[in-house]
Amino acid sequence: MNTPTSRRPTGKIGSPVTPSNTLLTQSPLTSSRFYSSPTPSGSTSDRLDFILKQIITWHEKWQTAHRRGISLCSSIEVIKRRAIDLKEKDKNTDLYPIEELQGHCNNLSIIMTILEDVISNTKVYVKQLETFNALEEGKSNVIFKTWDIGKFVEVAHVLLNAYEKEFQIKTIVKENIAHGTTKSELAWHSSVWQYPAYVNSDVELLLKFLKVEIT
Repeated sequence: MNTPTSRRPTGKIGSPVTPSNTLLTQSPLTSSRFYSSPTPSGSTSDRLDFILKQIITWHEKWQTAHRRGISLCSSIEVIKRRAIDLKEKDKNTDLYPIEELQGHCNNLSIIMTILEDVISNTKVYVKQLETFNALEEGKSNVIFKTWDIGKFVEVAHVLLNAYEKEFQIKTIVKENIAHGTTKSELAWHSSVWQYPAYVNSDVELLLKFLKVEIT
C-alpha cells in the first residue's frame, strides 16, 4: 500500500507549521497526519466498497477543514480591517499586528496540511480503483446498482482534479490574506476561500450519487 507523505512546514506568518499528532479540533486547532487504510481482502465488491467509503471519508475531512478555514480567514480579515482603520487615523499604526495574526495564520497553515493529506490519500485510492478497472479489462459489469468500475474511476478522477485545483487557490489565499493592505483585497481573499471554484456543488452532487450507489 502506498503511504503518502506531506511537507513539514515552518511557523512563519502565511507559512505552514508542524502539526501535532492529534485530531482536528476547533480550539486549539491541530492536525494529525492522516494516512490511507489498508484495503481488506475479500470479494471485488467488498474491496471496492471499502475504497469508495474511504474516498467519501476523506471528502468529509476536506469539507471540515474548509469550513474551519472560513472562520480563520474571517478572523484574519477582521484583524486586518481594524489595523487599516487605525492606520488611516495614525500613520504609525502597524498593519501587521503579529500577536493577533500569528495564531490564525499558523492554524490556516495547519488546515493546508490537512487538505494536502486529503489529496495524497485520495490519489492512493484512485490508483487502487484504476487497478481494479484494469483487472476487469474494460468490462462493463455493474458492481452495486448502476455503475461499472469505470464510472467509479471517472468520478474519483473528477474529485481528485477538483481537490488539486482548489488547493492551488487556497494556497494563494493562505500566503496572501495576512498581507492585504486594502479592505477590498481582504474581502476578495475571504470570499475566494469561502466559495470554492472547483470543490463546488457539482462535486457535492457527484458525491451524493456515489453514496447512493454503495448504500
